[in-house]
This record gives sequence, C-alpha cells and structure tokens, in this order.
Amino acid sequence: MIKKLRRRLIWVIMAVISLIMLIFMGAIYAYMHTSEEKSSDMTLTMAFDERIGVFGGADRESRTPQSVPEKPPEERESDSGDDDGAERQRRRMETELRREQISFGSNNDLSQLLRTGSPMNSGWIRVKIEDGKPEDVFFSQNRSRSEDEEEQRVEDAFEIAERVIAKGSSSGRLNAYGTHYKYRLKNDTLVLLDVTQSDATMARLLIVLLIIFLISLAVFFTLAVFLSKWVSVPIEDAWKRQNEFFSDASHELKTPLAVISANLDVMRSGDLSGDDAEKFYSIIHEETDKMSGLISRMLYLSREEYTENTVMTDVDLSYETESACLSLEALAFEQGKSLESSIAEGITVKGDKASLCRVIHILTDNAIKHSSKGSVINVELDKYKGRARLRISNDGEISPEELSHIFDRFYRTDRSRNRETGGYGLGLAIAKAITERHKGSLTAESAKGRVTFTALF
Repeated sequence: MIKKLRRRLIWVIMAVISLIMLIFMGAIYAYMHTSEEKSSDMTLTMAFDERIGVFGGADRESRTPQSVPEKPPEERESDSGDDDGAERQRRRMETELRREQISFGSNNDLSQLLRTGSPMNSGWIRVKIEDGKPEDVFFSQNRSRSEDEEEQRVEDAFEIAERVIAKGSSSGRLNAYGTHYKYRLKNDTLVLLDVTQSDATMARLLIVLLIIFLISLAVFFTLAVFLSKWVSVPIEDAWKRQNEFFSDASHELKTPLAVISANLDVMRSGDLSGDDAEKFYSIIHEETDKMSGLISRMLYLSREEYTENTVMTDVDLSYETESACLSLEALAFEQGKSLESSIAEGITVKGDKASLCRVIHILTDNAIKHSSKGSVINVELDKYKGRARLRISNDGEISPEELSHIFDRFYRTDRSRNRETGGYGLGLAIAKAITERHKGSLTAESAKGRVTFTALF
C-alpha cells in the first residue's frame, strides 16, 4: 500500500510539474513567435512604401546611366593609357546606378528607422507585377556582385514571384533556393521577406526549451522520489502503528477469551458442586470485566484522538488536582507508598473537565503502580511561562529507548505483560491524546533515579 501511495504521489507531482512547465515554456515560445511575426509584418508593411528605393532590376538597361564624374586633369593624364581601368570604373558606376536608390523625402521617422537597421536587417525583395507577371524588382540589401550574379538574382526573384502568383494567395510562406520567405501581395506589388534566420532562431529556441524541459523533468523526478519518501514517512508510521495496535488489541482480547472458553469447557464437562461452579462463574465474570474495560479504553482513546468539536469551559485545575490526590492517597497508602502534593491555588485552564481529571488520575495512578514500596510520589501544579504545568514524579528509571515508546498504545515497560499491574498500556496514550487535544503537551524524562511526567496546558 505504501509503495502504491508513493508511486501515485510521484505521478501526481510529475503531472503537475509537467503541466506547469509546458504552460510556462509554451508561453515563452508563443511570446517569441508573436514578436517575430509582428516584426516581420511591420517590415512587410514598410517595404510597400514607395519612398523606400526605386525599381531597377529588369529595366535597368533602358535607364539612362549617369555619367561618370570628371577627374582632375592630372588624374585624366595618368589614366589615359589605361583603357581597361577606365572601363572597369565606368562599369562600376553603372552597377551602382542600377542598385536601389532610397529617397526618404521629409519622413524623418522612416529615415531614422532605416538608419538604425531594425527591422530591415532581415532583407526583403519588392517585385512590381504587371498583367499578372513580374516586371521589375528591388532588393533592400546589396553587396558587390558580378553582372552575371546580378542577373541570376533577378531571375530567381522573378521565378519566386511567379510561384506566389500561381498560388493565388495574398499572403503566406514559401521556401525557395534554401531560403524561407514570408510574402504579401497587394495591388500590383509583391514583397518577399527573408525569414530564414528568424525561423532558425525559433527552431533553436524550441530545441533549447525541449532540452530544459527534459532536464527539469529528470531533476524534478529525483526530487519527487525523495519527496514521496519524506511525505509517506508519517503515513507509513501510522500504518505500522495501526497494525501494531490491532496485533496488541488481538493479543489482549485473546487471553481473556481463552480463559472464558477454558472455564466454560470445564463447566460443561461434568457436574460441579455449588462452590466450584461459583468459582468458575467468578473467573468468567472477571475476564469479561477486563475485556469490557479494554474495549472501553480503546473507544475512549479513539474518541480523544479524532474528536475535534468539544465544548471547552473554564476548569479550576488546582481544585481538580487536589481532589484527585485525596482520592488516590488511600491507594498509595495501601501499597506502602506516600503521596505528597504541592498545588498552587487559582490555576484555571480552558478545557473539558472530565478529560482533564482523567489525565491527572492516569498520571498519578501510573506513578503509584510503578514506584517501589516505601517511595514518595510527588504531584506539583504551578504556572510556567504563562501555562499551567502539572508534574508527577516517582522513584524509578526508564531507559531512553523505552522513553521514546512510552506513549505508544499497548506499550508497557514490563515486557512480560504481567497482569499484576492491572494495566493494558493504554493509559499514557490516552493522557497524551487528551493533552494534545487541549493544545498542550505531555513529556516524560528519567534522571537521577526519578521518572517525571510533565503536562503543560
């Protein structure tokens, strides 16, 4: 049962932790994904602004190239013999003219945003559509390329645009030439945004979150195993004590039942004289009383441990303690022992009168029974740190091991369970249950040849 309880507790803990982590990490991923989508949507929106760049891809041959600025005479003379150098310079200038030209006009916010590089770092392509076909293209990012490379890039952009047109959707995603694009088609303009890096970042984030999730599960599983053992210790202890309780109760009830059964068998075996029959009847009656007393104590203990709603009144503990000492003084005298009391007056506590009197009787009677002949039993009642303190002591010694079990049910320091003491080992358990129900404490100590029980209320 305990193992099943531990396993169930581990599964519950892991299920709760997993759910919390999935929600938390899912929120992180959703937030990052939403941020990336907003950033890309903003970039796409800004890319439609005609003030950002002019087209110059497909019709660049039809455009009038800007003349190369004249050089000073001395530079012209130095370059006159180098026709190849001049040609390269002219072609370089033409290439620069073919590239995008950004006209910011008077929009200072737009110009500032572009200068900072965010969110334009992604790189986008704007394609002009005429009659359902791409006609011109503009690239937001450029680097020095050969003319062939430039031509190939334009052709690739046109091919991607044709694929988008064929899809017939105004927005979406596609993969082309190992690049991830997010596109938007509006009127006669198509904008393609390179989101390869963004998708790679989100994929890495997902992998990192997954690794963190698995590592965290392993850590929490280890903690759950130790936690289940720690939590189940009181339950395991209660289960063990319950089994011991039933075992001890069975033992205590089995003995008088065996005696009763044996006496009945004798009585049924033959004729008995009046005196013999009375003897057997007396034994049966005595054992029946013992069983009744044991069951009564067991029920009382159960009530004290599990009853919560008890009417509490003001109880004069000084008067009740003095009354208990007077009633038990004769019992101590019969056994050749003396009872001395030191009771402070006017000590009142909040509690159940009958239960508190029972505690006083149990502790005093226990001290009388377990003290040697001629010894003195001391009963003291005073105030200690604002609480009522009842101390009852007698001669004797109890080992530390026995002290740790002295309040257990059916536990007796007399290992042989000799019935001469007349106890069942439930008295101290009942006294402790009563003090705890009154939000107090009951402790036992053995030192210098004296055993002392201290109850605080």
